[in-house]
Amino acid sequence: MSSYSDDDDDMALWSHIVATITPINNNKTTYKKKIQEKHSKFYCNNVLSQYNKHINSYRLLTNSTLEFNNNQKITTGINLDKNTKKKIDKGKYHIDNVLDLHGYTLDTAYSTLINFIITNYNESKKCLLIITGWGSKNQGNNSIKSNFSKWLHNEQVAEIILYYKEAINKHGGKGAFYLLIKSKKKSK
Repeated sequence: MSSYSDDDDDMALWSHIVATITPINNNKTTYKKKIQEKHSKFYCNNVLSQYNKHINSYRLLTNSTLEFNNNQKITTGINLDKNTKKKIDKGKYHIDNVLDLHGYTLDTAYSTLINFIITNYNESKKCLLIITGWGSKNQGNNSIKSNFSKWLHNEQVAEIILYYKEAINKHGGKGAFYLLIKSKKKSK
C-alpha cells in the first residue's frame, strides 16, 4: 500500500484548485431584475402623470357650477359612419385617452370629467374611455355612474360629444364608457 490514500490525493488536488481561483466580480444585475426595475419605473412615472392630470383638472374647474342645461341632446350615433359606430360598439376603435374616476367624490368627478373632455377636444383626440366604476347598490342615484349621462349634457361639452356607449368587458364593462368627441375645427 502506498503512503497516500485516495482522500489525501483528493484533498491535495482540491487545495491546488482553490488556491488558483479568483472571485468573480458580481456587480452586474441579472436580466430579469433589470426588466423588473424598468417596468416599476415606468409604472411609477405613469401613475404620477395620471395623478398630476387629475389634480390639474380639479384645479381648473373647482370654481365651476354644477348646474347644466338639460335641453342639450347627445346624438345616438345616427350621424356616425356605420363602421365607426360598429368599431366603438365592439371596443375596436382606438382609445386615445383614459380617465379613471374611482375614489372621486361626485363634485370632483364631475369637474374632472368636464375638464378631461374639453382638454382632449382641444388636443384633437377622438375616443376616450371613462371608467366610472359600478357604484354600490346603497348609493342609488348618488354614484358617478348614475350621474354620468346627466353630466354629459353639460352645456360646455354636450355640443362636442358625438356618441357614448357602455364599454365591453375587456375595457371595464358596465363600469366604463366609450366617449366619441368631435374633431376640433382648425382655425384658418
